[in-house]
Amino acid sequence: MNRKWLLLLVIVFVIFIGGCGFKDIDKRFFVVSIGVDKGATKRYKVSVELVLPSGDPKAPGDSTIFSEEGDSVAEAIGIIKANADKELDFGHMKVIIIGNEVAKQNLFTTLDWFSRRRDIQEIAWVSLSDSTAREILEYHPKGEYIPSNNLLLLFGNEGTETPYIISEYLFSFWRDLVEPGIDPVLPIIKYIKEENTLEIQRSGVIRNKRLSLILDNDDTMLLNLFVKQKVKSEINVKSKKYDFTIASSKAKVKYKIRTNHQDSPIIDIMVSLKGNLEEKHREHQKVNLNEYEKITNQHYKKKFESLLKKLQKAKVDPIGFGQRYEATHIGAEDVKIKKWQKLYPKAKFRVKVTTKIDGTGIIK
Repeated sequence: MNRKWLLLLVIVFVIFIGGCGFKDIDKRFFVVSIGVDKGATKRYKVSVELVLPSGDPKAPGDSTIFSEEGDSVAEAIGIIKANADKELDFGHMKVIIIGNEVAKQNLFTTLDWFSRRRDIQEIAWVSLSDSTAREILEYHPKGEYIPSNNLLLLFGNEGTETPYIISEYLFSFWRDLVEPGIDPVLPIIKYIKEENTLEIQRSGVIRNKRLSLILDNDDTMLLNLFVKQKVKSEINVKSKKYDFTIASSKAKVKYKIRTNHQDSPIIDIMVSLKGNLEEKHREHQKVNLNEYEKITNQHYKKKFESLLKKLQKAKVDPIGFGQRYEATHIGAEDVKIKKWQKLYPKAKFRVKVTTKIDGTGIIK
C-alpha cells in the first residue's frame, strides 16, 4: 500500500511539473547582443540581435535584428517580445552597445535594467558606438558563423591582442559607475562605411555617469597600461637622431600619492617597460641599446605626463587616484571624497620611466 501511494504522489508531482515555464529550444530566440540608441519619439530605441540555432553545427545560425522605442529599456524589450513569435532568451547575451547620443545622458538609468536582470550575464562586454548602436549590430564580416563573435574575440583578447582596446565587463563598469574615486572607461566602436569594417582604437571616459572625455588611440594605449596593465604593445619612439619601435613584453606601473604638501599633493608614478627592438626606421641609425633606452625613457615620460594633465584638466580620474586616496587616509568617506575633489586639480605628477631592451631581434 505504501508503494502505491508513493507512486501516486510521483505521478501527481510530474503532472504539476509540466506546468512550469520551460520552453523547448525551437521555441526560443537567443539574444546575442543589445544596442541602446536615442529614440525619435521616446527616450530609447532598443535593438536586439536574435539568433535561431541551426541544426547543422557547420552552418551559420540565422540572425535578425528587432528594434523598438520606449521610455525605458524594459518597455522597449516588452514591445519586441510582443512582435517576436518566440521567447527571448538572454542567457547568451554577451555584448551591450550604447549609442553616442545615449552616452551623453545618465548611463545609470540606461544600464539599471541590465544590472538587475538575473538572466543577463555580468560578464557581458559594455561598449560605446561612434554613431548608433544599431549600425554596429548590422555589421557582419565575411566568414562569421556566430553573430557578434567578432566583437567577443576583440573584447576578450581571444582572437587578437591589442593595447588600443580597453575592455570592460558589465559588473566592473557598473561598480566603477556607482563607486566614488574612479571614473569608468569604455571602448568606442566606429563603423567605417567606405571600407565596411569596424575600428576600435579610441575610448571614452565616463564622468558623473555621462560621457565626458574621448581619448585618441595613443592616449588609449597609455591609459590601458595604467588600467589593465597591458604588456603586449608596440612602443614608437621618435627624436632628432632616432626613430624606432620597441615590442613591449612586460610593463608595470606603480604610483604613490604624497600629501605632505596639503595644498598640492604629489603623485609619484613609476613605469617599467621591457621588450625587444621591433623595427629601426632609419637605415644609417646605429644600434645602441643604452641610448635607445634613454631616449625611450625621455619620450614616454613626456607622453605620460601629457596624458595625466589632460585627464586632470577634464576632471576625470579613470586610473583611480581618488580610490587610493580614500583607502590610505583616515576619516569619513564623504569627507575624504570632497577633500580629494579639491586636491586633484592641484596635484603634481612626477613620472619616472625605466626601459630595458633585451635584444635586437635576429639581426643587429
